[in-house]
Amino acid sequence: MHVPSNPPVYKKGDRVQERPKDKNRDFRTNRRKYVEGPTKYKGGRKYTILEDAHLSKPNKAGRRSWLYKIIEDGKTKTEDKGQNMIMPLEE
Repeated sequence: MHVPSNPPVYKKGDRVQERPKDKNRDFRTNRRKYVEGPTKYKGGRKYTILEDAHLSKPNKAGRRSWLYKIIEDGKTKTEDKGQNMIMPLEE
C-alpha cells in the first residue's frame, strides 16, 4: 500500500479556501453562455479544518492521499476534502 511521501500541509484549526478551478472548464455552448451570462462560481469557499489529516482509502492504482475534515463558513455539515483541493486562506 502506497503512503504519500509528502507530509500533510495543514493542521487542526487552520483556515483554508477552495482552490480556483481551471479556466477552460465551462462546457456550455456559445448560445447558452450568451443567454445565461458568465458563471457565478469562481471557487474560493472558505473553510476551517476540524481535525488533523488522515489518509484516504486506496484508489484503483493503490495510491492514497491526505484528506481533511473541514467545515464551510456559515454551514454546520462537515465534509472531507483532499489536500489537492484546498489552499491557504488569502484575505
